[in-house]
Amino acid sequence: MLFKLSFFLGSTLNDVRVENCVARAFRRWEFPKPSGGGIVIVSYPFYFIPGGWDRVAQVVTVPEAPVPPSPWDVSLTALRGKGEMKARVAKVAGILAAPATESPSVLAWWIVERHLRSGAPVPGACLLAANLLREANQPHEAGRILSEANGVDGVVVTAEFRRWSSGADVARLTELAARP
Repeated sequence: MLFKLSFFLGSTLNDVRVENCVARAFRRWEFPKPSGGGIVIVSYPFYFIPGGWDRVAQVVTVPEAPVPPSPWDVSLTALRGKGEMKARVAKVAGILAAPATESPSVLAWWIVERHLRSGAPVPGACLLAANLLREANQPHEAGRILSEANGVDGVVVTAEFRRWSSGADVARLTELAARP
C-alpha cells in the first residue's frame, strides 16, 4: 500500500527523534483500501503529555457512550408496533426473557408479579404492564396499575392516559398534581 505521509503538519513536539519514531510506527498501520481505488486521507490528532498515564487521565476526556434503551422501552416500542397483537406480545416476552406467551394478560400479570410487587417498582415495567392489560381489554386494571405505580413520574402517567384518550383520568391526575 502506498501512502503519502504528511504527519508533521502542525506538530508541536519540536523533537525530530520522537516525530520520526511516531512516523515509523504510523507506517506499520494498515487501513482498509477504498472500494474502487482512490486516495484515503486519515486525519487523527495525537496528544503527547509528559508525566505518564496518570496525567493523560487528567487531561484527555473521553465522551460518555450513549445509554442504550432499557428492555422496558424496547418492549413498549415493540408492543406499540405494527402487526398482529399475538406476534407483538410474543416478541415482548422474548425481549424480557419471560415465559413464551401470546397473551397480553398473561404477560402483564407476569410483569406485575415479577417486577412490580418485588420491592421498588420499575417505571418502565408499570407502563408496559398497563399497556398490555389495556390490550387485553382490562382497562380498569390497566388504569389501576398505571395510576398506582410508585416511582413513575406523574407527567409520564398523565401523558400515557392522554395517549389512551382517557379524559376523566387525565382531569383527575391533573387535579392531583396541582395539589401542594
